[in-house]
Amino acid sequence: MVYVHLDKQNGDSAAMGEKLDQISNQIGLINQKYEKLDSVLHRNTSCFFVLFCSIIVVFFVIIFSISHSNIQPLESGHFITQSLIGDSIDTWLSWKLSDSERIFHVHIINHAKTSQKNIDLIKESIMSEKIIEINDLDTHKGTSKNSSKFYKGWQGVLNEFDSLELRYNIPIRLHVHESTSDDGDILILLVDEKNSEGYSGYTRSIIDEDKNQILKSRITIYESSKLDGNRLAAITRHEMGHALGLQHSTDPDDLMYYKITTTNPFISECDVSALKSLYGGETMSKFLCEK
Repeated sequence: MVYVHLDKQNGDSAAMGEKLDQISNQIGLINQKYEKLDSVLHRNTSCFFVLFCSIIVVFFVIIFSISHSNIQPLESGHFITQSLIGDSIDTWLSWKLSDSERIFHVHIINHAKTSQKNIDLIKESIMSEKIIEINDLDTHKGTSKNSSKFYKGWQGVLNEFDSLELRYNIPIRLHVHESTSDDGDILILLVDEKNSEGYSGYTRSIIDEDKNQILKSRITIYESSKLDGNRLAAITRHEMGHALGLQHSTDPDDLMYYKITTTNPFISECDVSALKSLYGGETMSKFLCEK
């Protein structure tokens, strides 16, 4: 608003009064225009504020809906990751044993105080001779008309080597002991520590570089007391494969895949065939699976 203070002094003329009246009228018009402009600005400001608040509300509604949605993300099918020429398993080095050395001692050192029930499942994953038939459809290897053979423990696998004549001797008898000493051929350390790189299990082998052979293997299973028995058994099977000379498979459904993602974490026919190839002399090679 515009305000003008007029101080009329005695003796002003009538003309001066008229001019003052004209000025007052002009000021009145200016005040009217100012009030209209102020009203428009106030109305626009209110609209902008309402619009801004609406946008904020819609934004938070969308965020809330996404975070509470029950829709699960689609996972890519296994066929995307499988090689068209077939999956393979890399072999590393073998043990080269004399005929008198083919009994292996596996020592379990239980630093994590894992329960006896879980220790027994670890032993079973090594000593079991049980063979399991699994439908090929379940392992993405074919149709439901066919099945494949899997081994529940490594002793069942090694039984097949007893009558084979290969270039190098593989152990054919495994003795598993709970122990506090590290004088076994293969050590399995159960610890509570967490691996800095996120591994659940890790195998280190002492090798003779001149003779290109494994001399001793040490398996560490991390955070053992937090793992259930079936998980411990699966990790043990996988790491025992490394201890015997296998590396990783390209097949996500195989026990020897770099991480255990399969729902059937047992020793496959391809794992066994790769082991036969390794002890037949094919060290540091890539074995192609038949299916």
